[in-house]
Amino acid sequence: MELFGGYAGTLSYDCLNNLVSVSSYSGSHSFSYDAANQRIYKIEGGSAKTYYYRSGLDVLAEYDGNDYLKAEYIYGAEGVIAKRNPKTGIYFYFKDQLGSTRNL
Repeated sequence: MELFGGYAGTLSYDCLNNLVSVSSYSGSHSFSYDAANQRIYKIEGGSAKTYYYRSGLDVLAEYDGNDYLKAEYIYGAEGVIAKRNPKTGIYFYFKDQLGSTRNL
């Protein structure tokens, strides 16, 4: 048992040191990775998400377990600038002078 976020639980890693599962009293999560070592699949509390990438580490889209679009990411020269949720609209990322995201 380890403590993370104030909760006792178990963290499991694969041979490449990727987090593959988290178990605690509040539930479990599992993750899958592709050959490029990018997380492509997540199961959280019985709900699945699939991630699609463009070249590099940029996530283009997230889909649920039924292949419905959950979110699309819009990129500019400085990285991600917006997230589009089909149900709730577009959220813009606002960055500070250091490039850290401060507001959505």
